[in-house]
Amino acid sequence: MVNLLKKFRIDYESVVPVEGLNKRPSEESIEAFKKLPIQEDLEEGSITDKKVLRNIRIGELVRENSKDAKLIVMSLPVPVEGVTSSKMYMSWLEFLSLNLPPVLLVRGNQQSVLTFYS
Repeated sequence: MVNLLKKFRIDYESVVPVEGLNKRPSEESIEAFKKLPIQEDLEEGSITDKKVLRNIRIGELVRENSKDAKLIVMSLPVPVEGVTSSKMYMSWLEFLSLNLPPVLLVRGNQQSVLTFYS
């Protein structure tokens, strides 16, 4: 990442790898997510879907590590067509950017299109 930032002459202060993505999010974060308007999409009020838990955890990690950033650039999560409802997807986006500085959400097409010449 550092080499790529230098190659494109992007100023940065630090690149810090974040660990703990596969840990379960805190109960506090899960409860905060449940307060968003997605109750009808949750089975019996519990959250067991791995993709939902992962997005909650990502939001938690971003808040822990980037709350003082001037801009956060993040990949949009990919919804599962026919499975992820519109309300659930918008709730993911809300939770990923909740109480953060400006967040730029970027979406690709699952193909590597970045080209540069050395």
